[in-house]
Order: sequence, then structure tokens, then C-alpha cells
Amino acid sequence: FVMRRIVLTLLLTGYFAGVSGQPQIVRSERMPALKLTHSFPQAVGGCEFFMINGLLVVEAFRNGQPGNYVLDTGTSAIILNEKPAAGLASESGAAVQGAVDLQERPLNSFSWCGIRSEHKTAYVADLQGFEDRLGMPVAGLIGTGLYKDYELFFDFSRQLVVIFPLDAGALHRYHQPVASLKLDLHMGIPVIEIPDASGHLLRLGLDSGSAKNLIDQACWERLGLEEDSSAGVFRLHDLSNSSSLATVSQPLELVLSAKMRAAVPFLKVDLRYAQQSGFAVDGILGMDFLSDKQVSLNLREGYLHIWGKSIPVEQSPEAISQLD
Repeated sequence: FVMRRIVLTLLLTGYFAGVSGQPQIVRSERMPALKLTHSFPQAVGGCEFFMINGLLVVEAFRNGQPGNYVLDTGTSAIILNEKPAAGLASESGAAVQGAVDLQERPLNSFSWCGIRSEHKTAYVADLQGFEDRLGMPVAGLIGTGLYKDYELFFDFSRQLVVIFPLDAGALHRYHQPVASLKLDLHMGIPVIEIPDASGHLLRLGLDSGSAKNLIDQACWERLGLEEDSSAGVFRLHDLSNSSSLATVSQPLELVLSAKMRAAVPFLKVDLRYAQQSGFAVDGILGMDFLSDKQVSLNLREGYLHIWGKSIPVEQSPEAISQLD
């Protein structure tokens, strides 16, 4: 296979069988300022996010200029929404279904949610088709390279993300996770091995840039999954501007821990292009898997911690500091 920079970002639109073909834009009410010194005394920063068409959109700053970015664990890079310049060297990145042209650009400064990066390299790609389908302006994608040295806590019910330094693990000790899934970074993208209820071990990428969960058609057939005809058919669009139709499986029961199982529906897709580009997985867990939970993502230590739907967020500094 050929190793390429992977960009797994996907948008979905309904195609037929009762599924609307129009994008669904869900915006939260603007949140009040976060009292981080009270709620999370060790936090580097915290900010709100919006769920737009199933994707996690945040405000970040490039060279001091604000813009809307998709927080995307399906790539390791910061990718800016610009057309590659003619005559300059470019590389062929791998989307889910085809190639995407990428071009390096110097990035003087980039900041999001208390994390700041200076004098790094970003990539540019033409995201106009993606932007049009998302239904809002997009300045780019924020990959894992920016936040791999921090722990990110997501509270989806409050549309809140809080950034912790890696040595501040009081949240785990004070609130025991229901499940802690070991992950590895493969080509900069988190990958988790999870058994299903029948004992089959699945290798799944964790991609916040995919609205839905995906499973390779070969794995679908190997597991004997059945189609959920009531769920409709979706059209998938990736950054290569390729598209395909995908049917939905009956939920597959995944064993997350001794205390937690999840019934997860998957869309059947052909992942051979990404696999042949070096990203060997059976499928992808997207925002559909994450967005009804509270989770923290620690890429450096290699864990996805899951607390289910709700843990108390407001805690006194005294209670937390006793754990350190």
C-alpha cells in the first residue's frame, strides 16, 4: 500500500426512504462565560462548540483572525480552506473514497481553547464543496496534532469542551469512568479495538469529523450484519468530492467495559481506498457514537474515557485539589 496523509472528514445527506435531503443545522444557544477557576481549577481553557450537521464546529484563531473550524480527529493536520496554488508542489492525501490535493503552508500562529501553536506547518485544500454541504462558512479543520499533548473533556449535553494538561488527572479519580478504552495513534488518528457481543474484535478509527459510524463492507459481510430498512439510505461526501450511497445496519452491540455496552448502528461503506493508503481499520466511530455521552480524549496516554450521559460538572476546587 501507499502511505498518505489521511483526511477522513465526511458529510452525509439523506437520500430517500423518508430521509430529508436538506442539511440539518443545529445550533446551540450561546453559553455564558465559563467559570473555569471554579469548575475546573486545573484547566488550560474551555469553550463552547456547535453541532452542525452532526459535526463539531468551534471558533479558532489563525494569525489572530477568528473562523469556524471543524474539530476533526480524522486527520493529524490543520487543514485550511484555500485553493492550492498553481505551480506549487502538492501532495495527494487520502480521503475515505478518493484522493484530495493538499499543499503545505507556513502557519505563524494558531490558537483554540487555550492551546496555542506558533511557526508550524499547515496544509491547504479546497473545501468549498464541503462548506456548501455543511451550510456555513468553514475556515478549516483542526486535526490531532494541535491537541495531542492535552486531554480534552467533552460534555455534549452542554456543548462544552474543557482542555486539561496531561498531568491533571483528577477528573478520572474523582469521577470513575464507566469505560476506559485503550487507543493507539495510527497515522495521527486514534484507533480503538473493541469486541462485539459475539467476541469479534473490531479495529475502529475514532473520527469526530464523521457524523455517522462507518463499517467496511467486507467486515459487514464477515459479521453477517443485516440492513435496517427503516433507517433510509444516506449519501456520503468526502473531501475528495467523491460520493456514494450507504445503507444502515441493525445496531451492533459493542462491549465497552464490564459495565457498559452500546448498540451502535453502522453505515456500510467501501473503505478500501483508505486501507490501501495505509489506514487499516474495519470501520469508524463517528459523532453518532460520541455525542450522547460525556467523554475525555487523551491521545498521548492513549485513552478514551466514557462517563455515559451525565456526571456533575461543577465541583469545588477543594474537592478536586485533595486528589492531587
